[in-house]
Amino acid sequence: MSLTVALREELAHADDLGSARRLAEARAMVDLAGTLRVRGGHDGPSVAVVVRCAVGAVARRLRGTLVDIAGVHPGLARRQGGNLRGGDAYLVDVTGDALHVLGVLDDDGRPVRRQPGDIDPPEGYLAGALMVAGTLSGVGAPVHLEIRAPDDRRATELSTLVPASAVVGDRVVVKSGDAVAELLASVGAHQTFLAFDGGRMRRELRRKVTRAVNADRANLRRATAAAGAHITAIEQLVAALGWDGLPEDLADVALARVANPEASLTELGELLDPPVGKATVHRRLQRLIALAEDG
Repeated sequence: MSLTVALREELAHADDLGSARRLAEARAMVDLAGTLRVRGGHDGPSVAVVVRCAVGAVARRLRGTLVDIAGVHPGLARRQGGNLRGGDAYLVDVTGDALHVLGVLDDDGRPVRRQPGDIDPPEGYLAGALMVAGTLSGVGAPVHLEIRAPDDRRATELSTLVPASAVVGDRVVVKSGDAVAELLASVGAHQTFLAFDGGRMRRELRRKVTRAVNADRANLRRATAAAGAHITAIEQLVAALGWDGLPEDLADVALARVANPEASLTELGELLDPPVGKATVHRRLQRLIALAEDG
């Protein structure tokens, strides 16, 4: 199961957190996934909003909210191949009475414009937005959460509720792992949070290991190149001066280097008698190179 589906399923099956939360969820679903319909009838035209859901559990949650809280029984239909990915779509028919309860229409039947930030609680509105319009990646892929709005204006309004987000056309996008984790926790998607954060930690650990391995390889290449330069200089000096022609301190470190070409400077210092530090070994080897270059 993808993170997107897991997130929508978890939120759709969340425990009842109160009427205000359920109504905020439903309002977000209507705002972000609803299509306005004006229908004729014996009593004149009526207004309805058809909400399209990609996950059946989300559609059932919306319908359950309207039944339990608004006291209406909206229609629920399944349309095969009805979403962009070729899967089924679930259509919830939200009629006039429910639209009044949700604050979409006023008492005179006129649309009411409300900012997402004015709807309480905000985490309920975000949960509804994620259920119908959110997508999430991050396990085995770069972190990316987005919520698609009907247009760029409503995307900008919605972004005020989403930490560390950017508006890209009609989408609210988050690429910060910490911000996504904070958002998942705030809406109560705890299982999805654990899956997302666990995957993120594994990716970060792999990156750290890769960086360490690459750094070790680079250090080894540098150390090997330096040892090669040391040994070349020592061979030139011994050919020209012999071992006895070298100062005693330089001869000792030269012997240690030739006998231990892969040893670090610290290890070479520990082999000398008396032992010396890394800086002293470095200075003596540099003197050997300088003598070879002068010679």
